Amino acid sequence: MKLITTHRCTDPHDSAADMLACIYPRARHIDGAGDYAVLNHCGRGQAITLHATEDAAEDALDRLDRNGCGNACESNHASASVLWQGGGPDWQGIAREWEREAHDHQTEAIALRAQVALLTKEKA
Repeated sequence: MKLITTHRCTDPHDSAADMLACIYPRARHIDGAGDYAVLNHCGRGQAITLHATEDAAEDALDRLDRNGCGNACESNHASASVLWQGGGPDWQGIAREWEREAHDHQTEAIALRAQVALLTKEKA
């Protein structure tokens, strides 16, 4: 699943649908609600469906890939998480958690190095 974070303008958007309309102004339709999109690039313009969860979007993409999207299907389908201002995953929270985990691992590594140094001195 790709992550969509940039769009054509500098305006904040009120929803993933608004942001996708900015990115794909020639989209045939944007249906559904949620921050996870299935993008159908077959034929003229895009057809986009929004889903509330990543699993729902992946299931919809699997069905689309398996069944096709019509006579002009080129199998040009993708799923994406849409990070619009005020929505999408909490990437800052995720980054803070990764930083905490990295700090914990660094602290563990320092403690292990100290133990190795102590054991090495005792054997000498």
